[in-house]
Amino acid sequence: MYPFFRLFLGEYTVKLCCEDPLPFLRRLTVNKILFWSLHGGEGTWYLKTTLAHAELLLNNASEAEIPGEIVKTKGLPFLAAKYKKRPGLLLGLFLGLAILFYSELFVWQVTVNGNLTIPTEEILAALEEQGVTVGSYIPAIPVLKVQNQFLVSFHQLSSIAINIKGTHIQVEVLERVAETPPAVHDGYCNVVASRDGIIVSAVSSAGTVIVSPGEVVEAGQILISAFSVGKRNVYRLHHAKGTVLARVYESYSRVFPTTVEAKAYTGRETVRKSVSVLGRVLPSLGGTDSPYTRFDTVVEKEEIKLFGFIRTPITVTKVTYKEYEKVSVTLTEARLWENAKEDLDLWLKTLGNVESCDHTFVYDEIGEGYVLNAEAAVTINIGLDMPLEVGEQPPPQVKPPEPVA
Repeated sequence: MYPFFRLFLGEYTVKLCCEDPLPFLRRLTVNKILFWSLHGGEGTWYLKTTLAHAELLLNNASEAEIPGEIVKTKGLPFLAAKYKKRPGLLLGLFLGLAILFYSELFVWQVTVNGNLTIPTEEILAALEEQGVTVGSYIPAIPVLKVQNQFLVSFHQLSSIAINIKGTHIQVEVLERVAETPPAVHDGYCNVVASRDGIIVSAVSSAGTVIVSPGEVVEAGQILISAFSVGKRNVYRLHHAKGTVLARVYESYSRVFPTTVEAKAYTGRETVRKSVSVLGRVLPSLGGTDSPYTRFDTVVEKEEIKLFGFIRTPITVTKVTYKEYEKVSVTLTEARLWENAKEDLDLWLKTLGNVESCDHTFVYDEIGEGYVLNAEAAVTINIGLDMPLEVGEQPPPQVKPPEPVA
């Protein structure tokens, strides 16, 4: 903000000729003469001062027998003096500055922090429904009311804080932690196999494990029984719990055509520009649509700044449309295998703990392409809770020991 005021009030750059400027700087400080940005060396020093303090600074330099002179001027007063015979230009400049100051009452930018899984665009759209968006009148935003209404309508968040800093609204959010769903079955249950597999290991925290490593099981087969033998050789019932790891086999197949469609850029491009003020897009004489049927789009946004550092609520959007044509391209077997290998690696990553994988990559004359077939051995937990049926008896593997004769 200080550079803006200096620019508005005007500033001088003063040249001083002395070996050591520190005694003179102490004198300026004692006399309460404003200065800044001291630089230079070897007997020549430069510093800046305001329009009001320039004459006092030079008088002090003269009294200290230090040669000094003004070498540069900067700011609106000097600009006004330069163009005093062109009042229309000055009027437009001051009118523009007045509009700029007035626009400080509106929101220029809204940012969201703290969201991990919820897209920022979704939160911004919900805020817009509550009246918080680029171009909103800041004094009319009821922050507490918006926060409360937002949480009522947006259940994915547990808290929200709207902070207004100048023309920038910072929104801090905290996503709601997903609650662990309660157990589907609260009564007595067996743990059964959710699919066919070969047992790798079985551990129970309640109930009796009735399968062994290396055993082949089918979907629905009991792995951990709800029955166990307690003291005095009597049966006890549980909600069986445990982890049963089994080796299962997953299959994958995909065809990779030898001839595919690709983009061939023609070299023709069209650039469209649009200007938005406080989030409102102004009508464009050149239109915003693409003149091509097939095209790619490159979007660039630039925030306009006065004098390189004064932010404005004006944004220029540049959209480049690049025309292309669809052409048929024949891929080599090596290139197809590279594509197939990338696809296979992505599939294996989705499976988790993969022990091994066998695959084939052969040409299919009928389909005019190469076919990737793969089978992976994966270790997963196949345990699934299954409520005990009425009248269900203990399995043969769970029984009291035979009495000793």
